[in-house]
Amino acid sequence: MLAPEFMTAEGLPHALRAIGNLPVTFIFAGLTFEYFLGKAEKHSPIYKSLVWFLTLLILFTLGLFNGIKYHVFWASKVDTARSFEKVLIDVSKYVKTVPQEEEIYFLTGSMQRIPVRLFNWERANITYLYPNEYTQVRPKNAEQLVIILAERNDEIISKLQSIYTNLQLEEKKDELGISFYILK
Repeated sequence: MLAPEFMTAEGLPHALRAIGNLPVTFIFAGLTFEYFLGKAEKHSPIYKSLVWFLTLLILFTLGLFNGIKYHVFWASKVDTARSFEKVLIDVSKYVKTVPQEEEIYFLTGSMQRIPVRLFNWERANITYLYPNEYTQVRPKNAEQLVIILAERNDEIISKLQSIYTNLQLEEKKDELGISFYILK
């Protein structure tokens, strides 16, 4: 179960590849606590209380330590945000701010479409295209056109701006400095 984790390139998010080890990890942890709590049952009430207190203290400390480590240190790193494609959540939030009458074309790969579709499933005027399909951008009204690119591609941007001369490039940057691009 560890092979998918240690056989991938360094820097890629390994959390999902290692998830198969989760049941075994919890079983071993549970057996260890059961062993020590079972041993405590054979001793005095003060000893049992001390073992329970230490067990709860350990669990609380581990939970607090790992919660802080995740939410404060790991989750706020730029590399983490890039690895887990935080830009797609930013795009999803932006799509919700666009008026319903405007047509949105999102130029991206097939796997990047999934989170945007998931968080905007009720959105009617959104079309998902691969970057090389930019010639299929055919809005009903060019004045109400929004084109979103998850990555900057100057060639596509210039070709779209030559077709739709009113399009202006806008860069949306989050607090970590991760950007996506809008033509409107």
